[in-house]
Amino acid sequence: MGCGGEKLDTITMNISEMRCPEYQTIVQETIMAQTGIKELSLNWETRTVIVTIRPDQISADALTQALLDAGFTVNGSEGDALANAALPKPCPE
Repeated sequence: MGCGGEKLDTITMNISEMRCPEYQTIVQETIMAQTGIKELSLNWETRTVIVTIRPDQISADALTQALLDAGFTVNGSEGDALANAALPKPCPE
């Protein structure tokens, strides 16, 4: 539970293609465009995303699908969906 009894879930994901700052920005923008995002932490060097969601507004599966639609592979933990999608273009040099 969050403050005031608000139900929150924290999801940890590995985004294998998030291997440069430019892709971190795309992942961040993709996630923040979704309804129900409370907090977000990203690290492109470890390819890790930690996101706190309001599960009454967005599910882990819906968040995963948004990232898949953006062309990323998502490897989840804590019961999240494990899914694969087409790889995005290589990071700019």
